[in-house]
Amino acid sequence: MTRAHRSAGWHASRRGLEVAHPHEVVRGRGETGTANSRERRLDEGARLVVEHEHSHLPRLFTAAEKDRLLGGPHRAFFGPQLSTTRTYELIPLIYKPGSIAEVSANYLLIGSGTFARFFDTPAPPADNPLYQDYINRRDTYVQILEGSTDNGWKLQQTFDTGKGPQLRLYRRTG
Repeated sequence: MTRAHRSAGWHASRRGLEVAHPHEVVRGRGETGTANSRERRLDEGARLVVEHEHSHLPRLFTAAEKDRLLGGPHRAFFGPQLSTTRTYELIPLIYKPGSIAEVSANYLLIGSGTFARFFDTPAPPADNPLYQDYINRRDTYVQILEGSTDNGWKLQQTFDTGKGPQLRLYRRTG
């Protein structure tokens, strides 16, 4: 995890993804840090929609991935690290207008490292094979950023330190 993620309020500990209040920066020891008492955690097994390009997000594990690592040849190494790590059901974001309202998940996590390029960069020419994919992705982000409450999502928290990507966590309202 990068220093920017920690200072933005993300705390990926051995217990899993934890979210601090925006004005309560989680300070830690080493890479995992130490959580404060007012911290909230996403529930074990929570269904979390993430972008395809999510390298700017904290490391998240699925139950199957954790089981594979704990049962594999390097279990002695991974065991102490992963034994208390929370897992999530990771659902890839579908870039199709209207699909965000239909997805069945508890949380939606997006970052400006991905969504900003669809607003900062012009669309390719209409005859370009990438044009429709670009439009679908931009329209999906517009629906999330501008109409999330209409789509059953509420912005729970925004993390923006000015030193890295802005991260937005949405919670399912219905």
